[in-house]
Amino acid sequence: RRAYPREHLCLYGGLVMTRPARPLYESQQDLLRERDVADQLSYRWNCEIYKMPVRYQIDWAMLRGGELKAFAELKIRNNEIGRYETFMISLGKWVYGNQLSVISGVPFLVVVRWSDGLFWHEAGTAPITISMGGRFDRNDSQDFEPMVHISTSAFKRILERSSDES
Repeated sequence: RRAYPREHLCLYGGLVMTRPARPLYESQQDLLRERDVADQLSYRWNCEIYKMPVRYQIDWAMLRGGELKAFAELKIRNNEIGRYETFMISLGKWVYGNQLSVISGVPFLVVVRWSDGLFWHEAGTAPITISMGGRFDRNDSQDFEPMVHISTSAFKRILERSSDES
């Protein structure tokens, strides 16, 4: 009998079945950019930001004085906030982040660094729409999925883009 890591198991009709591991698309440069944003946010909001293990499906836990204050997902976009009317995030991430929020009693935030600044949105504070979408540049069929659309006007600015951001 073969043993599988817990994150590769799922229940289907009462049977435990294996799920193939998904490729990780985070590069070292992506992680450095994420850490840079976390440092800026930590300073601005006076909180500690911890990278969540992959099995949690979202990026961060945010604490102040050792107390959990929020869970957050970070996205970095290379366009200005106004280029599109909505911001898209995977419905799976949205559902998981909201479940964590309900269970823990703290907000689920979506933090986005667009080319013109750093912005945030708290889940549940604005209407959303759901449609099929995703990306097609990685030749990965799992990248086409239900997506949540949040109006970019629902995001609040944290910081203007600084001249040293890359």
